[in-house]
Amino acid sequence: MRWNLSSARRAANDADVFFISFPKSGRTWYRMFWSAYWCHRAGRAFELDPRNIEGMPKVLFTHDRWDHETEINTKKRWLGHYLIPAAAAESKRKFVLARDPRDVIVSLFFHLTKRSRERRVQPETMKQLVRDPQFGIAHIVRLLNEWNAEWKGTPTYRFARYEDARAAAAPAMREWMAFAGVAEPDPASFQHALEFTDFETVRKREKEGSFGNKLLDARDPSDPESFKARRGKVGGYTDYLDRDDLAVCSAEIAKLDPVFGYTP
Repeated sequence: MRWNLSSARRAANDADVFFISFPKSGRTWYRMFWSAYWCHRAGRAFELDPRNIEGMPKVLFTHDRWDHETEINTKKRWLGHYLIPAAAAESKRKFVLARDPRDVIVSLFFHLTKRSRERRVQPETMKQLVRDPQFGIAHIVRLLNEWNAEWKGTPTYRFARYEDARAAAAPAMREWMAFAGVAEPDPASFQHALEFTDFETVRKREKEGSFGNKLLDARDPSDPESFKARRGKVGGYTDYLDRDDLAVCSAEIAKLDPVFGYTP
């Protein structure tokens, strides 16, 4: 079921395209690229959420069902504050970014323990988070399956994989921009955005605190695990999950739609 009776429904109804992901799947990278492109195009200094730029499609970056299902504010949840309303979800463009759930769970653990002041869950160990019913591996798999099942086969839906974007950023970003409505991006602004969001460049700026944005700057510059751009390593979960954790993850990955390309 999809409903949104809150004031947030206006932004959803005004959006041209939705960018949807489970947390820690690479959304901030795409969001920064999008913003860097349009700020450069408009001759502005970088800001994460630029407004009033001529020709810029309205993109709503959202975690959709995940934010809804984990919300502890009863009123917000009852109103469907974070859900994309049914009519918008059916008619507007939806771009889902997937990432290997095992890498997601590791990144989420460090986000929750090193960066966030999250009240909904406070995991003490990686083992605990892997098995958590709302924040763990099972929930990641379920939501990816639900999003795909809801929209697959429709022309307004596309999904991409973080791993493919890391392997070839330029074509991945061109695909995203074309889907968002920018078929022929300005070459200079596109190249600027690529360079601006290069992983090592972002890490350097984050360590320096030069973004001037608490969402992007490192919580503790001396602790690399506290960075927003933490590692970005594909398959890095093998450095953190033990055999028992991997077995739990494999059992859940086996339930994931093969279209995503992740195997136990």
